[in-house]
Amino acid sequence: MLMKTTLIVSTKLYNTHVKVTDNIEFNIERKCDVNFIYTFHICNRKGDFKIVKVTDSYDNNLSDSEDVKSFSYDDSHWGQLFNFYILADVEFKKIDLVEKTINVSFSIPHQNMQKLNVFEYYEDSIVLPQCENKKVKYLVMKNSEGWIEVVAGLPGDETIDFQNMFFKHVCSDEVDCEIKTCCTVYFQGKNSSVSKNSFVETTPPPRNESLGDISLYEILKESKYSDVILIASDSTEIPSYRSVLAKNSKIFEKIFDESTEIPVKINMEGFDADTISSSIDFCYGNKSAIVGKEFKVFKFAEKYDINVLKVWI
Repeated sequence: MLMKTTLIVSTKLYNTHVKVTDNIEFNIERKCDVNFIYTFHICNRKGDFKIVKVTDSYDNNLSDSEDVKSFSYDDSHWGQLFNFYILADVEFKKIDLVEKTINVSFSIPHQNMQKLNVFEYYEDSIVLPQCENKKVKYLVMKNSEGWIEVVAGLPGDETIDFQNMFFKHVCSDEVDCEIKTCCTVYFQGKNSSVSKNSFVETTPPPRNESLGDISLYEILKESKYSDVILIASDSTEIPSYRSVLAKNSKIFEKIFDESTEIPVKINMEGFDADTISSSIDFCYGNKSAIVGKEFKVFKFAEKYDINVLKVWI
């Protein structure tokens, strides 16, 4: 099916050739004036298309033309990525999905959770209308005062007539627990089955030590070049990296933006060294670091708004 659509391609503004598809391509040439203002010209166009917008990495629009032929930019940041919005007729191919991801969401009222005493649980189920109204049983368990763990897809659960539907979520019993997750559905004729939850932690294959592979986790655990020190409640110092923490937490990002010292030192009041280290190791890629420590890690993730941890737990 031929449809008019907007294609987006990102590139740096060197003298460069940009190929969008087999039928759409162009060159970018730059010229500099005496004030070091660069003008970039679109030339050697191939195909029937319009460049309707060009933006920098901060989403600033660099041209008001309906079909951009040239635009200007100063020399301070033109080595960054720029986005070209290209309007063209594109042939789309229809396919039949053999699998797709469905969203699963439900709510557990806090009143129900507060009826539990520590080490008590109750059962309920989720109905999946996308899978012929099949049900997944889940357990609501109180593991400690004020905290609830919701688990679905326990091993050996015979009520689940499809494989590997699993999630685990930790929450407070003071507010309603809103759970959102997703799973992959495989379609085979009229039948469908749910294969796996997208948040399931998998065990990676063993590394071949003879190849000398070094994982990102191993690199980040080397503290020689760390630029931030996290100080636990017992005064233990845990070295880390601003780039990793800022990527995973807006709170850390703000702290680093407002700090001028290197390394940055942050007092993590209320959290022991093991909780902090386990949380940071998770952000480094070691997903097993938080196993058995979910309650403490969840509190840490809540305080510092580490979404990747909160979603996983």
